[in-house]
Amino acid sequence: MRKQYSLAYLTVNGCAPPEMIYIAARTGYDFVSLRLIPLGIPGEKSWLPEDREMISKTKTALDETGIKVLDIELARILDDVEPRTYLPAMEAAAELGAKHVISSAWTTDRSDHSFIVDRFAEICDLAKQFGLTVNLEFPTFSCLTNLQEAAEIVRGANCPNGGIFIDTLYFHFSQTSLVEL
Repeated sequence: MRKQYSLAYLTVNGCAPPEMIYIAARTGYDFVSLRLIPLGIPGEKSWLPEDREMISKTKTALDETGIKVLDIELARILDDVEPRTYLPAMEAAAELGAKHVISSAWTTDRSDHSFIVDRFAEICDLAKQFGLTVNLEFPTFSCLTNLQEAAEIVRGANCPNGGIFIDTLYFHFSQTSLVEL
């Protein structure tokens, strides 16, 4: 069985989704990870899921290249953002054939895991209607800094479409062992 690779959004940060897909096709990737949920950071180029022309161009690029959308990012768990605001991105993800949503936690009270569990469960419930899984990432500079914390949240949410996203960079920085994995 041939290994399959996905071109991560941050690898080609700022590329419009169709451009990213054509780059992935030219460089041997099988999938792309699209950022359909803007972070709202200064200078960020935003490709909103409500942009029907962009969705149409993205579908054309997918059809022309055979590249698939693996996941979308980033359904952040924040104090002041309601998970329902991610619905347009989830709908667009499903329309584009994505399978997963990447999530991470960025709350003010880093110790309030019950809030993170509840919000993660809500994101999972919203994604479920689109046939999407939600995979919780643990960037070492976020509220969840290691595999154990992410596992606590996923277990606590107890959602059949919830899982953990293993980014090898954060895996390394968190000093998680292969035994723990």
